[in-house]
Amino acid sequence: MPPTVRAHHTPRLVPQQDATAPPRPRRGVGARTVGIPARYVSGYLHPSRSSAIGETVQGASHAWVEWWTGDWLGYDPTNDSVVADHHVVVARAREYADVMPVKGIFTGANSELTVTVDVTRVS
Repeated sequence: MPPTVRAHHTPRLVPQQDATAPPRPRRGVGARTVGIPARYVSGYLHPSRSSAIGETVQGASHAWVEWWTGDWLGYDPTNDSVVADHHVVVARAREYADVMPVKGIFTGANSELTVTVDVTRVS
């Protein structure tokens, strides 16, 4: 049975920083222009495949692409790898704007959003 992970992110406001979508998965969704069904996947990446069950580690927000090849095949262009058990799916959609992990509006002086992701292997 493949391992199962649970992710928890804690957004907080700190001084200004640029947060943009990963460009590589966006390019992968371009497969649709040649008739291949594709979708953008937003989620988290567990950094350690050898962590113990119940161990919480700092993960990362992540994104990848899936293509239809008779079944959905996930590919992570950032890591040049097939999607595996350490990829935690949060949402799937046609593009990044539909599945942003954190979205909102803040008004005030010098604000920046940073996100901490804790990921726990549960099985």
